[in-house]
Amino acid sequence: MMRHTPNQDPARRLDPASMHSLGYTLVGSALMLFGTVALVLAVSYPVKATGAVVLAGASWYAIRTFRRFYRTRKRAGWTRHVCVPKTGVCIEL
Repeated sequence: MMRHTPNQDPARRLDPASMHSLGYTLVGSALMLFGTVALVLAVSYPVKATGAVVLAGASWYAIRTFRRFYRTRKRAGWTRHVCVPKTGVCIEL
């Protein structure tokens, strides 16, 4: 049984082609190509593929943890400016 919601345009709901664009097609094609190459490499080199997945997961976790820590410091007002001499580069830590 299909529910009808009055806020949706029935023509858009029934015509899936109206939701597509060239950008979605290109992104989908790139993802399929990357996924195929990754699958072939994972089957060919399972130990290296496992290592790459573990390394990617560890780096993702480290970046997420650093961002959470930085946001907490910034909200609490514990940040400070550090400048590199003779370059004019300053960052907030």
